[in-house]
Amino acid sequence: MLQRIRISGTRLPELHGVLLGSAVVQAGGMFLTLLLGVQLARFLGPASYGIYGICLAVVSILGVPAQAGLPLLATRDGGRAAAKGSDTDLRSLFSWFIPRTLLFAALSCLCALAIIIGAAPRWTTERPVIVALSAGLTVALALSAVTSALLRGVGLNLIGQSLDILVKPGLTAAAVLLLFLASRGLTVEKALAVQLAAAAACAAVAACIFLIKSGKRADRHRLYDPGCWERVAAAFTVNSLLIALNSTYPVIVAGYFASASDVGVLRAALSAAALLALPASIANIATLPIVAREAAEDDVAAVRVTLSHTTLATVGATSIVLSVVILFGRPAIVILFGKAYQGSYLPLIILGASQLLISCFGIAGSYLNVTGREVLVVKAFALAVPSGLAASVGLGYLFGIAGISAGTLVMAAVWHFYIFIINRREIDVPLFVVSAAKHAWGRP
Repeated sequence: MLQRIRISGTRLPELHGVLLGSAVVQAGGMFLTLLLGVQLARFLGPASYGIYGICLAVVSILGVPAQAGLPLLATRDGGRAAAKGSDTDLRSLFSWFIPRTLLFAALSCLCALAIIIGAAPRWTTERPVIVALSAGLTVALALSAVTSALLRGVGLNLIGQSLDILVKPGLTAAAVLLLFLASRGLTVEKALAVQLAAAAACAAVAACIFLIKSGKRADRHRLYDPGCWERVAAAFTVNSLLIALNSTYPVIVAGYFASASDVGVLRAALSAAALLALPASIANIATLPIVAREAAEDDVAAVRVTLSHTTLATVGATSIVLSVVILFGRPAIVILFGKAYQGSYLPLIILGASQLLISCFGIAGSYLNVTGREVLVVKAFALAVPSGLAASVGLGYLFGIAGISAGTLVMAAVWHFYIFIINRREIDVPLFVVSAAKHAWGRP
């Protein structure tokens, strides 16, 4: 293995530049997402905001089979296709991924609608618009995710991020405000319709940019060959489903133990938690294409440098943000969301502790996925998500929405215990904060 290593310390400036640019984009996206959450919380009220949160939870879960693991596959294979020495026609990636995304999204929505209509015809009769809008939003989000992933994979990292993270919530927030001012009110149906339109617009723009970019490489003639993509995509899909369940089950579980207003309060905490998840999100989105390319080029030294610096930056940034939230979170919640949402402070702190634990291990899940160990990630989630769900149910019954939030901390602890303790021999790079610090400081 050592004979295959190419020392390439010159990649550090690229890494730092990408991280800085991603930080700016994600900070702007976080602000707009939080602004959108504040708007919806105030315009809809706690009860309707809780219903809206449940709708988005369903869309998130439905979006997993709709996307079928294709966004992560697009980023990974896009990075390989754009690597030096590759002769793959980048346009062939577009013609391969987009039709399959549409097919999987359509089939997922049709199956879900059939189940819903068969199981709850009265509900679908009373709220058919919400059902239709949720299906349309699922398709639009799948296209937006895949087209943005393609852009990130072929080197247009910041553009792909900006469309998905900055432009989409910005368009939605502006449209929500205009609708509220024009009609002096906002409904769940209108909020979903606005998000659908924004996601579709961003997907269309991303597709155009990718086709323009790929059209400039006329010297490449080999068609994209996904190989045995079904197994990889299936693993990515199961992985994404477990992640989606992990991010949405607090709202779903709260529906059994809490009122619609309390669900809205928990939804506000989850919206504000986007601030705490920002460093880890930046790390995953910014460095994943770099790691995929370095791994494809067998540049082991560069992979180690990228991962160690990314982990240290993620832990430091998350610690700072969590400290600010602990000190000023309570009054900030009242100012932003209103007094009706002040109960979201404690759940927010618990969610922040979970994010700090996750940040201590850098981009472990993403790294394992792009280096062919996606089955290990699936096994970890298969153990961790049920553990977190069970903890949320038990603690939620005893302590309400604060107990439900604690389930996310249990889930994160179980996931990383399985990866870094039970399967520690699979980790040969500095992902944990301690090993990352030793690597960065040149210690064995």
